[in-house]
Amino acid sequence: MNRLATAVDRAIGQLLEDDPPEGLCVAATGGYGRRQLSPGSDVDLSLLLAAEDDPALDRRAKTFYSRLIVGLQQTAGLQIGYSFRSLNDLESLEELDAKTRCGLIDARCVAGDSRLFDRFLTEFWERADRGRMVYERYDEFMSRRARFVGGSMRVEPDLKLSPGGLRDAHTVRWVSTLVGNPLIATEDSGRLAAGEAVLYRYRWALHRMRRDGKDDLPRSRQEDLAVAMGVVQEGKPDVAELMSALLGAMRTVQNISEEAIDRAINGRLTVEGFEVERGTILQIPGNRSLEALSLTQRYPINCVRPEGPLRLTQAAIGRAMAKILAERGKVGLALRTAVRFDLLRFMLPNLDRCLSFVPPDPSHEFTVGEHTLRTVERLDEYWNSDDSPFRNALQEIESPETLYLAAALHDVGKLDYSAPHSISGAKIAQRATKAWQWPKDQAKDVVFLIRNHLEMARTARQHDLSLPSTIAQFCRLAKTPERLRMLYLLTCADTSSVGPGVWTPVFAEFLRELYIRAMNRLEGDSGTPDEDLARRRLLRELSKRPIPQRQIDEHAKRMPASYLLSHTPEQISLHIVYVERAMKGEPQFDWKVSENGAWTELTICAQDDPQPGLLAKIAGVLYACDVGVHSARVFTRKPGIAIDTLWIDYRDKPLSVQRCEMVQRELTSVLLGQTELASVLKRHRREMNAQPQIIKAEGRNERGLTFIELHYPIGLDALYQGASAMARQRWNIHSARVGSWAGRAVTSFYVTDVHGRKVSEADLERFLKKARA
Repeated sequence: MNRLATAVDRAIGQLLEDDPPEGLCVAATGGYGRRQLSPGSDVDLSLLLAAEDDPALDRRAKTFYSRLIVGLQQTAGLQIGYSFRSLNDLESLEELDAKTRCGLIDARCVAGDSRLFDRFLTEFWERADRGRMVYERYDEFMSRRARFVGGSMRVEPDLKLSPGGLRDAHTVRWVSTLVGNPLIATEDSGRLAAGEAVLYRYRWALHRMRRDGKDDLPRSRQEDLAVAMGVVQEGKPDVAELMSALLGAMRTVQNISEEAIDRAINGRLTVEGFEVERGTILQIPGNRSLEALSLTQRYPINCVRPEGPLRLTQAAIGRAMAKILAERGKVGLALRTAVRFDLLRFMLPNLDRCLSFVPPDPSHEFTVGEHTLRTVERLDEYWNSDDSPFRNALQEIESPETLYLAAALHDVGKLDYSAPHSISGAKIAQRATKAWQWPKDQAKDVVFLIRNHLEMARTARQHDLSLPSTIAQFCRLAKTPERLRMLYLLTCADTSSVGPGVWTPVFAEFLRELYIRAMNRLEGDSGTPDEDLARRRLLRELSKRPIPQRQIDEHAKRMPASYLLSHTPEQISLHIVYVERAMKGEPQFDWKVSENGAWTELTICAQDDPQPGLLAKIAGVLYACDVGVHSARVFTRKPGIAIDTLWIDYRDKPLSVQRCEMVQRELTSVLLGQTELASVLKRHRREMNAQPQIIKAEGRNERGLTFIELHYPIGLDALYQGASAMARQRWNIHSARVGSWAGRAVTSFYVTDVHGRKVSEADLERFLKKARA
């Protein structure tokens, strides 16, 4: 390894020529800086310049870089990792990433102006926050343990990154340098060096064999490695002996390194100006309280109660809050610590006042403040989850502090009864961001999110998401993909933190569907498909199936375009068969559990009532059988065949086979006129309320349909009562949604009158007036 590094040193010296100008030098970093190069190792270099604005040095640097790529990478086949550095970079050393700072620990001058290198290195160590760098190494050390579970006992280890691998030995030396303490006894130092030597020997052989520079050792390569290293028994590769020696060395390295790192992290360190011992800040001046909170987010360090008052300008608080709120995955931790040490009243005084405030909404399980903290922590959970769609959305947000501040303030307006809390909260946020001197665009986004934090839930819960007009209207509100992502995450975090029964798998699916449809539209899809083209494609697909062409053409002719555009060829094929049977007087049922296993999708194909009311009968039977309904889509094939699809569950779970059979028997009896619905309700001990209480009634006309929203007391009969009300008006239901909101059952319907037109304004007003009475 040393000889390879020396050879590279000579080659670089020749490329830079014998007499380079002052102000330019080449430094080796990383493994090359340690002179520990294996055949597949990267050659990490930093080209140091005395000044960035010197044209002569700039030209020389570019010439050298071109020669380097040709001479070492293209000709010798070495992989070059490079960076350009200047003395000015040291002024912003803390802005460099942790890996870059660590690489400079092993830096050495290879060629060029050695005085420049010495000056650079001296200033680096003068400016370096050694305690912070120790914690950065500790974070990387522990992250590898979480990634490679099993440590040095993995049968397919990574020679570099697994616990007990080369990176552990490197970490011990880096941390020893940073703390100025060897950390391990002389005897352990020798054992560590011996284990490291074994690992390098295996790595050298593995790199020569693989030629791809990778350090993982899968089972498939262990026999070849045994042969390459001469570990054979009776002419055959002795894999057991090969791996026993390797894993034994790794176990030694792992044990010694873990003890050494534990000793360092529990010792006394200075981190960003704070004295830390055994992972706890020893003393926090009042004016540095928010800095301490930020520190505990980034490293496993605990706070103590600050001493003295916090006297900061609002602008200073704003800068500190931006830093705290931008730390995705750790914001809840900082706010909980702030509550513990009575700092929240300085950071977010309105949220502090909400900690003991009981909301009037009976669906809330906690105070407004606790609910808010849980909402923030839910966002943290999204970030810390593996391969979650929520994490992906959160990762794409440009300014996470915007979302987190909106989450922290979204309900503070509940303290003000003079206006809806979303309006009051938005005004509070506007004043806060102005006092903090946050950028105007961020401030506007915070205000937008708080003002509209209920709108996505309302749209998903109450509106037909298959209608392009629904998506178009919602997109006019969101306006940009960035705002849509933040509103989606805030809605999910907020709703799932309210209390039992509010966040359900069905509602989660409604939100996801709205998010996807809206994002597609905002990113360029108009959301309005070409109906003629879609119909032709569908008919072409259906013609491949074993169904008479006459039946296919007849079905497509008699069904509305919205049906054809919202169903798959497989579903339509099944419906055609069901229609033929239903026309003979046999109601047809299709039961299917959702893909996520959270609810049951029931499709019913039956002869429609001469008068509107089929959905009311279906909803009544489901109510009698203790089945909850979340949504219904209703399509009528002329003349007189209805295809209704409902999302249902039984106590928040899919229906069992036995319950499906019971429901189907009752539905068949009622739909064929063999049993009155009232008898079914009585048999199942369900009351029929002839005059149900309507808490709220709203309605409006939209592009050929009339939207009606009715609020009832919480109960499984909400859809039945609402559908019955529509039937009494002889209105045809096209779709329905059922959900809960503020302790009420909310039903919403898209209807037309008996002639298939939207309800007249006069008839709608009469209905709403009577319902409100």
